[in-house]
Amino acid sequence: MVSIGSIWSFLSSPTNVLLVLVVLLVICALWSVHIPFNFPPGPRGLPFIGSILSLGEDPIGAFEGLSKTYGDIFSFKMGADRYVLLCNIELVREALVEKQDAFAGRAWSYFGDIVSDGGEGILFGNFTPKWQAMRKISCKAIRKNANAGKLETLIREHVFPRLKKTITEKNGEPFDPQPVLMLTVINIMASVCFGKNYELEDSGFKTCFNYIKELEALGNGLLADFIPIFRYITTKNVRELTELSDNWTKFVQSEIDDHKENVGEENASDFIYEILKTKKEAIAAGEDIADVLTDLNVNHSLADIFAGNILIMSCSSLELI
Repeated sequence: MVSIGSIWSFLSSPTNVLLVLVVLLVICALWSVHIPFNFPPGPRGLPFIGSILSLGEDPIGAFEGLSKTYGDIFSFKMGADRYVLLCNIELVREALVEKQDAFAGRAWSYFGDIVSDGGEGILFGNFTPKWQAMRKISCKAIRKNANAGKLETLIREHVFPRLKKTITEKNGEPFDPQPVLMLTVINIMASVCFGKNYELEDSGFKTCFNYIKELEALGNGLLADFIPIFRYITTKNVRELTELSDNWTKFVQSEIDDHKENVGEENASDFIYEILKTKKEAIAAGEDIADVLTDLNVNHSLADIFAGNILIMSCSSLELI
């Protein structure tokens, strides 16, 4: 038998320690490129970093090429995680519609964990009864406050007049159209979510605009999402994202706190009022759903709807420039 003493004696030599470390590194490298049993085929990639370098500047084109080699279902390793890609509409429909409960979970990410305070809200929350309840309430609020008739009136009577006014004030001089277009997009969602409309110089608009721009800049994820060891190293991007997320949470919470004073008013009509009234009614009825509607969950659900829709609409509008 090998004794503790003999092991200690073996490791007392720097050369032997280096040898052990090299062997362990080789084992870890080989393990990092293996494809799990019953997993779809795909490129093994490089040790530790996977095939992320093969994406280049055209990830979609790279995935299309891999689908020709490995078929419509293949796996792909990025950093420490291996993903499964579906490459035709029938497979996507089967996964997301016919078997939606089985595929409804959310993959954990360091980026998502920071911006959602550990999975609160809708976008980064996992598929649990709490998430289902919050999504149901949110969809109800959106249908009530963002139906076609209300949006048409909102855009015609409030949003476009502000856009026209802002452009007129430029007096025909050249200007950067992005803030002006973003004012339109942000005002649509601010009306639905907060019951507010901003001018170009309002601090509320600047807060929303800066959040969206900085989130876009950081939106490709963090190095820690792909290489786990960086979760223990506070990089510049992590610090910036944490500060950005904290400031945005405080901004949204200030809007929620302002609404709490008037919850229940008959003429109140926006997302926050709808959520707060639902919570008030649930508490009065003794329903369990009241426990789901914590300030933190409401905050992040609101932020997901607000920022998510703005990112989609702003990308569409900027393509027209």
